[in-house]
Amino acid sequence: MNEADVARDARAQALLAQGEAKAAAAEWAALAEAHPKIGELRFRLGVALKNAGDVEGARQAYEQAILLAPQHGDAHNNLGNLLTELDRHDEAVRALEATVALRPAHAPSLCNLGAARLKAGDAMGAIRDFRQAASLDPAYAPALGNLGAVLREKGDKNDKREAIDAFRRALALDPAYAEAWSNLANALIEDGEIDQALEASARALALAPTSPSALSTRAHVLCQLDRLDEASSLIRLALGFAPNHAEALNHLGILRNHQSRNAEAAQAFAAAAKAKRNFVDAQLNFAMALLASGDYARGFAAYEARWRRPTSPPRGFPVKPWQGEALGGKTILLHTEQGLGDAIQFARFVPEVARRGGRVVIECQPELLRLFASLKGVAATLPRFSPLPPVDREAPLMSLPRLLGVTLESISGQPYLAPHAEIRRRFAALIDERARGRLKIGLVWAGNPKHGNDRRRSLSPALFESFAAFRNIAFFSLQKGRSETLPAELQAFDLAPELQDLADAAAAISALDLLVTVDTALAHLAGAVGAPTLLLLPAASDWRWLEKREDTPWYQSLRLIRQDLDQAGDWRGPLQKTGEILKNRALRR
Repeated sequence: MNEADVARDARAQALLAQGEAKAAAAEWAALAEAHPKIGELRFRLGVALKNAGDVEGARQAYEQAILLAPQHGDAHNNLGNLLTELDRHDEAVRALEATVALRPAHAPSLCNLGAARLKAGDAMGAIRDFRQAASLDPAYAPALGNLGAVLREKGDKNDKREAIDAFRRALALDPAYAEAWSNLANALIEDGEIDQALEASARALALAPTSPSALSTRAHVLCQLDRLDEASSLIRLALGFAPNHAEALNHLGILRNHQSRNAEAAQAFAAAAKAKRNFVDAQLNFAMALLASGDYARGFAAYEARWRRPTSPPRGFPVKPWQGEALGGKTILLHTEQGLGDAIQFARFVPEVARRGGRVVIECQPELLRLFASLKGVAATLPRFSPLPPVDREAPLMSLPRLLGVTLESISGQPYLAPHAEIRRRFAALIDERARGRLKIGLVWAGNPKHGNDRRRSLSPALFESFAAFRNIAFFSLQKGRSETLPAELQAFDLAPELQDLADAAAAISALDLLVTVDTALAHLAGAVGAPTLLLLPAASDWRWLEKREDTPWYQSLRLIRQDLDQAGDWRGPLQKTGEILKNRALRR
């Protein structure tokens, strides 16, 4: 270029620096036309056009730059990032792979490639790129921040712990990294560390007070602490800045769920899923909001999104999945997939599968083997992941409502599991000996501590202290897996050491007059065997208990006692009501 062209190039750079992207683009367009073989001019034109909002023009300029200068790493990099924005993910990956091939030790390029791979659905490739970037440049905080983000979103429990470590390492390098503080807060919520999440979300918001991500994350933490009015204000602010912010919409749905406004929650989750490609969490939340409102047809159909989670892909059995057709004597494998309570709840549909002509084999957790042998139509039970007998079809238990066309009205609530007669006689003798003619009440105060909602659904056994006033009641603990014990004043007998599996638990529960329990597997077990039960529920309860009901279509023997919405986290009201019920029952003996 001559001296005048060099001056024009400098003028274009100055214009771009001043925010005059269109004027800069006009200068570089003229220079590129005058010097059609200089790739750098096409690259600079692309930068200016991108800043001016002409995405398609920028793409063409970058591609022309690469044709003229195939070794131009920045052109490949910018093209890849632009294609990522355009959701042309496979093309973006190819462009960014070319960038990394040209500068393999450049951590930012590896991070860009990882981001493109993630959007293209290659989570493992993204993790590999981010780890390599962090290894190449241990002081590059975005590599650790990106690694933590993908591990948190795509990984299992161990990956989530690694994600928290990655965020903390990134923040040690860059304490002003607001996005990492937000992501750390979300990861800590999922790990049950609410107090730490509260602090992290405060740091994020202090650094980025107008960031929709920081605002919605802070709102999400406050929602977990039942500070719903504060959470609502922050969500409104977040959506005011970015009405289509996927995470903020998802957190709005969670807030509405905590307010028992499930129809509005479903709308928010649907909007979140639309705003972000492959947003599986929002898709699943949408399904559960539909289920909580009693829309089982749409809810169970939407719940199939659970198989799109990287942590729980389909098992991949070597037989065809069952689609609800008549089985004509074929052997069908029904398999559990989540917790013990889920398995018990959905086992009620097994006899219907048998009535459709299937020879049913159930694969389940060891704790369920003897219990599920009592289901009508079951030919065999076997432990999960054991060698399979010959089978013709397979289906997950939690897909049966969809396959069978279950509606809210079609669930009978009748018992469908039976305690083993001999085991029940043994427990009845033990319980009667301890009760000595008094009312026999079982107590369960906590669920699985690894459950995401355990902080809400479990309570301290010390809260049962007032029950010690009932002298004509004998209390029995069926609590397993917790170190806390009931107050000594209750003089409760601990049945837990006698419960080797859920067949034992079913027999013990059926020998009691009443079970008082929080939302855990034993609540489902009691309902399945028809044992009278008081189920203590938090204000924000699980989808299966529907909204504002004292009964449940799933189990006719259960009575639901809920926290008031305006007293979330306070068990005094439900326990007072429970005490009144116990007192009246004891007086009627």
